[in-house]
Amino acid sequence: MAEGFLSLQIVGASNRPETTAVGDWLLLITRMDPNMKQLNTGGWPFMGTFARRVAFKHRDAPAAETESRQFAERNLVIGQSADGAWTDNFEGRHVGRVYCTSLAVLTLAAKYRHLPLYQL
Repeated sequence: MAEGFLSLQIVGASNRPETTAVGDWLLLITRMDPNMKQLNTGGWPFMGTFARRVAFKHRDAPAAETESRQFAERNLVIGQSADGAWTDNFEGRHVGRVYCTSLAVLTLAAKYRHLPLYQL
């Protein structure tokens, strides 16, 4: 769902009712599942957290952006391995530590806006 939300923003549909509804729903889910318990058992939590973080970065709602950042920071830092990588917690069991670590770092770095995607 978060990937679709981000995609709508990238193609310039940020103000459409569908985009607003999806953003509201994702924010509700973030508030209802602050420790990612439901997300952990879902399909692609690293990708979903990354897309949610970048999408809320561009939504005209500072509170939503802050909640999204805090959600990502709280949950990703907890899941980090002692060697600094992210593995085995969520998709790591399927796609490996490089994928998980890459998305975790990109998600946590969104607040710095260094990549063009962050600057939509």
